[in-house]
Amino acid sequence: MNKQELTQLVTEILTQDGKTVARSTDTQPIFNGELQQNITVERPQLWSPENPKLYDFTLTNEAGDEVQSYFAVRTLETKDINGIPRLCLNGKPYFFHGLLDQGYFSDGIFTPASPEEFKNDILSMKELGFNMLRKHIKIEPQLFYYYCDIYGMAVFQDFVNNGRYSFHAGSIIHFVHQFTQCHHNGCLSAFRLWAPI
Repeated sequence: MNKQELTQLVTEILTQDGKTVARSTDTQPIFNGELQQNITVERPQLWSPENPKLYDFTLTNEAGDEVQSYFAVRTLETKDINGIPRLCLNGKPYFFHGLLDQGYFSDGIFTPASPEEFKNDILSMKELGFNMLRKHIKIEPQLFYYYCDIYGMAVFQDFVNNGRYSFHAGSIIHFVHQFTQCHHNGCLSAFRLWAPI
């Protein structure tokens, strides 16, 4: 049987320099271990590669348990512009200028010798004028995507096929399930466009 409880939840949203932009104290229902909280940030600054604006948030329940993380506000959609479908970031056509990133490292092959190398790669690509990386058939550690979020690098993520190609019903259902799980575990602002290959 599904069990529902109530808890008091304090939500605080801050800019990265510590200024509170929204705060809410509500009693929320917990249903099957999950709850939803809606809170509004007035006139949010939108995330983009040129302005990678992030917000920090803290959730605290009545027992004093606390969760901290971050998020960004942005939209990504396709719009018909003069009869041509265009990718639009934050409502405007946007040119994603990127390259294929296979995630190889000279001193570690699939992993860098130091986590700082993720950051150095991203910043080097930004210095060269790129605003997007297509991560090719490899899912990186979360630290890589975190650096993309904070330094403003969009990620188009290939969905990894780690087995033989098979098109019977069971394989397709399994593929769709894995695809959905990966999509929900993605980073927040660098948005990973999933490309099933």
